Parts: sequence; C-alpha cells; structure tokens
Amino acid sequence: MEITPSQAVQVKDIGIREPLIINDPWKLMDAFYSSEIYKKAREAFLDNKILAADVSEKEKDRAFLESERAEDALCTFGTRNVAFKYQREKFPREVGHEIEEYIRFIRDSEKMEKRGLDQDQMAALDEERFKLHSDAAEAMLKAGIAPSRNIGRAIVGLLLIDKGSENPFPNRGSLSPITIETTAAKMRRKLGITS
Repeated sequence: MEITPSQAVQVKDIGIREPLIINDPWKLMDAFYSSEIYKKAREAFLDNKILAADVSEKEKDRAFLESERAEDALCTFGTRNVAFKYQREKFPREVGHEIEEYIRFIRDSEKMEKRGLDQDQMAALDEERFKLHSDAAEAMLKAGIAPSRNIGRAIVGLLLIDKGSENPFPNRGSLSPITIETTAAKMRRKLGITS
C-alpha cells in the first residue's frame, strides 16, 4: 500500500520538556513541597492511618518527612521533575565540606576498587561510605536544608547522581523509580557476595 503526501502524518512543533535545573538546596525543597509527587506521597503516607483529631497539619508533615516514603518521593522528584546540580557555593560551608569529603572518598574508593579488593576491604569501604553519607545528611539537617535525616540522605544522593558517583536504577520501592546502588554494592552483586 502506497501512502500519498496527503495521507502522510505530519508532526509539527514537538517540544521536549527539559527538566528545571536547580542548584540551590532550599529552592529544591520549595519546589518539592509544591509538587504533585510530594502531595501524592504525603497523602499515601497518611492514608488509612488513625490520627487523633488534634494532630496538626504541621505534625503530619513532620511525620511524613521523617519517613522513607518522603525520601523516595524526593528521589523521584529530583530525578524526574528537576535536575539538581551541585554548586558548593550554594551550601553553607560546613555542609559543602562534608559533601566534598564524601565525593573525594568515593573517587578514591573507585580507584581502589579498580585495582581489586577482597571482601573485607570492600565491606570497610562500604561502611565508611555509609558513614560519610550519613554525616553529609546530618550536616544538611543541622543547616536547616533538610527537615529530617531521610530527606538529607535523599539530597546527598541526588548530589552524587549529579556528580556521576551514584546511578539511578528502577524499582527502588513502591513509590520511587530509582535505586541508588553504590559501587561496592555493584561489585558484591557481580561477585555473588550476599553479606
């Protein structure tokens, strides 16, 4: 069957949506709070919970923001709706220091992993990476950027995705389209180590 020019489908003015680029952590949080992802995740978190009549919206927000569902929602928002770019000058000095220390450690550990590590060395690197991730998240909390440690961890994860030190993968959880798999975790998976 031959298609004549009048039958051909014409495509005009297709726009590809570029994600909003955000490099200020407070603007990231403001955008997250006003997003549909936040609203739906909060609603799902509160759904079927029996709450006292005097529980305020602020208390509900606080409980939600301390949950893994909120962490997953921010990861989803930060990888689907916006591109969060790390610029050290947008962070308080102590937060920037923690992030830079963590990024240096990741780069150094990746070099070490290329040379080969045994299980104990990989476990030690993974443990130190977890500690540094937690320290950076805690600094975010103390600086008032993150309202909870879980949200701080999500912000740090988004920064590492931007720096190429972590990768988004599908099926993080029921809500989020990503998982963060550390280099050491990838190595353990490839080697079949289950500890």
